This record gives sequence, structure tokens and C-alpha cells, in this order.
Amino acid sequence: SGEAGKRELTYGRFGYTEQPSAGTDATEGGNCMSYALRDTRMILADDLELDYDSMNSLYAVGGEGAVLEYIAGLVEDYVEAHRGSLKILDFRRLESFDSAIDPKKEYRIALRIGCKIWDGEEIDLGGKGNFDYHFRAQLSDGQWAQKFPADISEVIPCSGPGLSPGKYPWNSALQWMPKFQNYYTGDVVYYAVTKDTDDFTRHKSAEETQ
Repeated sequence: SGEAGKRELTYGRFGYTEQPSAGTDATEGGNCMSYALRDTRMILADDLELDYDSMNSLYAVGGEGAVLEYIAGLVEDYVEAHRGSLKILDFRRLESFDSAIDPKKEYRIALRIGCKIWDGEEIDLGGKGNFDYHFRAQLSDGQWAQKFPADISEVIPCSGPGLSPGKYPWNSALQWMPKFQNYYTGDVVYYAVTKDTDDFTRHKSAEETQ
């Protein structure tokens, strides 16, 4: 038994919201990127328009760091293109996980990728399981939350204020399978996000009706 101490709610605008609501199919709550942007429509590789040939070339020259910068650019382009329906007023890159934000209006999110060549030495990031990106979002009490497409969202165990999300590897799913463990191990890109609503948006639906 135990009792949680008082938590300072000064690390971002929003507390934890479980997605999707109880009794709803988990896929209706979105994926990691949509959850980080407080939206319920999945934002997948096809939406970001990943070019795996370009990624393979970047990886061959600059390794995982070069691919991370490429993905970060696609993420920034996507947010800019859908800013209105996502109701995002501001989206800015931070220098580190503890860079100052305005917690009355902003919150932090973290982007990390995994590049794993499972079969042989040929670079093929487009192969099944060879590449993935993942997001986490910081809550008002300093903990971090995430969502995988087939699961409900969760507060990440042992996360908290002052502990860098990049300190330990991330897993690529909640299931305990060897291929999913310690998948994301490189650098982390951080953003501060300002939303124009306290509710989760459903941006693709909004665009479809325009």
C-alpha cells in the first residue's frame, strides 16, 4: 500500500486523458503521433509520405541521426499543412527535454525513431519492422504518456519530471516480445505544442467535411 504525494502541475497544459473512451475499439483513439498532438485520427507513414529510398541513402551516409532529421522535417511539414484542423496555434522545436515552455498554454512532446536491420547487412528501412517512429507527450505533472495503435493509451511507468525521456531505450509495443524491446535508442527531438482547444480533435474528419 502507499500514498502518492502532491504533484506539481506545472509541466504542461494538460493532464492525462485516456484514449479511446471505455468500450471503444482501441484503433479509434489514434496512434502515437495523433495522441501526442491530442487528436484521434492516426497519422501513419503514408500520411507523412515517407520516401524509403531517401531514408536508405541518408542512413548509409549519416546513420540514424540523419534519418531522424528527415522524419522531423516531415512531421513539421504535416503539422503545418493540417494546423487548422488540428487546432494547433504553435508548434516549435525545443533544444532539450527541459527547455522552458509556457505551461499555461504549451506542453512538450518527444519524437524518437528506430532503424533496425534485422536480416543481413543490406540497408532496407522499408522492410517490415526495420523502421518506425514514436511519440510521447508530457503531462502537467511531469509524467509522459503514449499510445500504440492497437492499445489504449497509457501513462509511461517510471516517467517523471527531471528524468529525460532519452535516458533509456523505448519499446515499440506493449507486448513483451524480443523484437519490440529497446527498439528506439537514438536521439530525441522535442517540441512545444499549443492547442486552441482543451478537447481532442479529429482532424481528418474535419478536413473531409470542408
